[in-house]
Amino acid sequence: MDDEIDDIDRVSGLPDFLLHRILSFLPRKDANQTCVLSKRWNYIWDTSPVFDFDQDIYIPDPIAFTPKYRKQAREFINFVDKSLQRFSCCNLLMEKLELRMRLIERNHFPMIDQWLALFLNLDSGVQEMRLMVKTGYSDYDDDDGIYTLPKTTFVAKSISGPSKLDRLQKLSLEFVNISESVIQNIDRNCHNLNYLYLQNICGLKTLQISKLNKLETVTIVSTGYLRDLESVNIDAPNLKYFRIDANGPKCCISLNSCYNLKELRLSGCGITDDLLHWYPSRFPFIEVLEISNCSLLRKFEISAQRLKRLRLFFGCLGVERIQVNAPTLSIFECMTFNKPVLIPENVPCLMKIVYAMHRVADSSWFSELRKSLGHLPQRKLFTVEIHPCKANYAQEQEMELEALEAILMDDFKEIHSGESGLNTSNRCFQIIVTPQDDDAEFESTLVQLGLIFSHTEKYPDEPPLLNVRSLRGIHTEDLRILKEKLQQEASENLGMAMIYTLVTSAKELLSEQFGQDSNTENVEAEEAEKEDIVVPHGEPVTVETFLAWREKFEAELALERAKLMPESALTAPKDKKLTGRQWFESGKAAAKGAATVNEGSDEEDEEDIDFDDDDFEDDEEDMLEHYLAEKSDSSSHSLRRAN
Repeated sequence: MDDEIDDIDRVSGLPDFLLHRILSFLPRKDANQTCVLSKRWNYIWDTSPVFDFDQDIYIPDPIAFTPKYRKQAREFINFVDKSLQRFSCCNLLMEKLELRMRLIERNHFPMIDQWLALFLNLDSGVQEMRLMVKTGYSDYDDDDGIYTLPKTTFVAKSISGPSKLDRLQKLSLEFVNISESVIQNIDRNCHNLNYLYLQNICGLKTLQISKLNKLETVTIVSTGYLRDLESVNIDAPNLKYFRIDANGPKCCISLNSCYNLKELRLSGCGITDDLLHWYPSRFPFIEVLEISNCSLLRKFEISAQRLKRLRLFFGCLGVERIQVNAPTLSIFECMTFNKPVLIPENVPCLMKIVYAMHRVADSSWFSELRKSLGHLPQRKLFTVEIHPCKANYAQEQEMELEALEAILMDDFKEIHSGESGLNTSNRCFQIIVTPQDDDAEFESTLVQLGLIFSHTEKYPDEPPLLNVRSLRGIHTEDLRILKEKLQQEASENLGMAMIYTLVTSAKELLSEQFGQDSNTENVEAEEAEKEDIVVPHGEPVTVETFLAWREKFEAELALERAKLMPESALTAPKDKKLTGRQWFESGKAAAKGAATVNEGSDEEDEEDIDFDDDDFEDDEEDMLEHYLAEKSDSSSHSLRRAN
């Protein structure tokens, strides 16, 4: 009885979904071997919703593509094709599809297109998809040798009702060439996508995401192939994790409406001081911040109330100052080259500072280190480590050139070594330098300096070759002084990328030298303007003085008018004749001017009014005396009112 019980296969009797779950924990190669156990297990294998095909597991990665390896690669592709075809006939739910393979023949590209179309068009859709296609015959400098994702891969077949792409929650694309239209289709149709992973992709210049409201994780990684990406714009309110590893400062990052972001990792991108200062305050819930190889950073401030971990690695080559306001910070690590940076003043945790040295530190270096760290209130809470490392001069020089091109843009250009004035055959560059931006019109019209430099073999441990030339308005003696000061500063900044520092110093020197001349001209102009200003003088005007002046002025005016009258009018007795007013009021004018009309007579008698010159003279004299008398009374009355 006991022997019969032991012979029962209880595992094979489990439900399909439990057996599928068991197979999902096994490596794909081991899970494949269960199909030979029985028909039951063969069916379980064919209907397993998890497809994980990794070519490196089935076939070891070869040193050379021998005929044997090519045969094994074809067999692997046929195996994958048959497995996917069998599953599609069952019309079941697919949970996960992973394809990681290395193609050695271009004629296999259309087969991958068919696989993607097959599973993305399943009635049940796909919940998680990962596609990594390496090509064994391309060095990734030729886009034709990289598998290109079809533009219709993530296009919804129906505009009404739920889409099959709505089930897609996780998407990983690696070593493929994708276009912006593919990203637009993902953004438009994959509404439930919460995880997006892009590694070593080509052909994409702008990554624009604005409609994936459930997106929580975005990772963009490059090991040298993400060369086309210029900008990343993500508008996802539920984004919590964002990481980017770009190839240089040309890649600009914009994270709008990502208020729930908790972890931010930036490497090799074009982030500036102002943007880094704005980021933590924009994300109130951020807890982890990592920055590396961001060559545009110089002096920046980080303020985040919930920040717990802060790591700064290598890439901050030209950083001069870091200020942190993070009261909950528990981990702070900083790794930099050679010249010590100024450490934050408000860090409550233990600070670990690592200096990667590829030259011998002298006494002046340690003196500068003591000066930069000795004033900190947390000086008992930090450790300093000095690690020797092998210098990669070519990489540092290339990173600096990319940073200078991104910052200076049109003012930075490469010139031929023959026109540089330097005794070298290496690459030479010229930077147009003008005084500080206090007076843009003065800069653009009067003074321009050409700063020419060339990297030496061991730069930045050796000073660069420098030369200066006048592009506008600089004398030979001034050029000599500028060159000597720049060479002295270059020797003081050995061990770090210094060209941008020299450009800043050149701006300041030009401002000091030529700004004084402009200031002198401004002072002379101001003095000339002061001479043209009329200073008020004389007696101040009040109500009393104005009334007295007006009375005197009117009297003088009346006297002048009186002088123009004949003496006979002034000396004639006034009782002989009536004045014009008296004569008019007496009624004589009406009687004298009345006309007598005789009826029946053809002639009309008229009596003219006779006015002689004496009448006018008398009237004018009387009016003048009357006017002066009234003015005198009114002036006295106004003066009494004012008092």
